[in-house]
Amino acid sequence: MENYTNQDLQETLYLKEVHKGKATSAIVFGIISLLGCFGPISMCSGIIAIIMGAKAKKLSRNTVGTGGLVLGIIGTILSAPLTFFIVFEVVMMLIAFFAQLIGNIG
Repeated sequence: MENYTNQDLQETLYLKEVHKGKATSAIVFGIISLLGCFGPISMCSGIIAIIMGAKAKKLSRNTVGTGGLVLGIIGTILSAPLTFFIVFEVVMMLIAFFAQLIGNIG
């Protein structure tokens, strides 16, 4: 039987609390990514949820971390097409603006 010191037990409890916070933040960001109107904010929060959920799952094998990871993946997949469409439209508007600007100068 292994002998644990009081400090070992305190460190273990501290690490569990730290990882519980990562799991909770992963699930919060995952929910935001699902409810974030499927745009760039939703995609960014989904990526954060994936990172935080993967860390929480790896370090503490917590089911809340897994839930945050799954919600982040779903939110990122759903928000990717709209995000890329918004970026494409902004780039097209900038190209048209500068083309018109150059046409007026020349």
